[in-house]
Amino acid sequence: MEQQKLTKEALSPVQRLFKKAQKEGGFDYLYILVRVDGIQCYDGYQDTLIALRDWLAKPDHTDISSEYRFLIAQTDVLELLQNLLNAANRKHYQIRAFIDLKKGTFPNAVWPSTREKVEYLIRNARASEFSDLAKQLKTAYKFVEIDNGAPVGALDTAFGTMMKLLRDVINCYFSERIKFKTGPQYMKVPASLDVLEFIKDDEFGLSGLRVHFPQGCQRLFIARSSMNFATGMPSEKKEIRSYRASTFST
Repeated sequence: MEQQKLTKEALSPVQRLFKKAQKEGGFDYLYILVRVDGIQCYDGYQDTLIALRDWLAKPDHTDISSEYRFLIAQTDVLELLQNLLNAANRKHYQIRAFIDLKKGTFPNAVWPSTREKVEYLIRNARASEFSDLAKQLKTAYKFVEIDNGAPVGALDTAFGTMMKLLRDVINCYFSERIKFKTGPQYMKVPASLDVLEFIKDDEFGLSGLRVHFPQGCQRLFIARSSMNFATGMPSEKKEIRSYRASTFST
């Protein structure tokens, strides 16, 4: 018991979230790592988390206010954290993690602001017993509407917390993906005739998923630094998310 307590204390809030999401999320955890969100292969496209990783490696601190605005705009991190909380609570992966906040219907739907997403994420982190993460988020996004102005000292604290939080998220995310580089290529889906194939590359590790169905068809989920899409339809309208109860380890 004492050893478990020490291990828990040694992990950051983000590391504990990834760990619990993997334990409770089953196959949904894989969807989070691949982050398929529709076709994103236009000219000049780059995965936003790869771009953020590169920026964090060489930040420019000449104008903290401008840099803080830039980091606030990286909302894919919020989407990732919310989906991790979903998995930690045995809920499904969502292409739009904050879809519950949408108001109205197409074509007049109103999507949540960054502030609304942050507040929702903080509430969910607290409810999921990740109070330390909720505290980090509250401090980091304190001036989400920075155009209203912010005291210099307080902005420095928010910016420093933001940098630490985002580095932790990015490091954990890419570390989890690279683990699959040396793992098995295929996995038999429990209680099914389907086979899951892990698509890998040398740079990122896990870069996609291919489901092989016994009827001879496939469904492909793939994420590259320059494209992100899903293709192929499983027979009998069988969705990959039906594997929710299955678990795995890397």
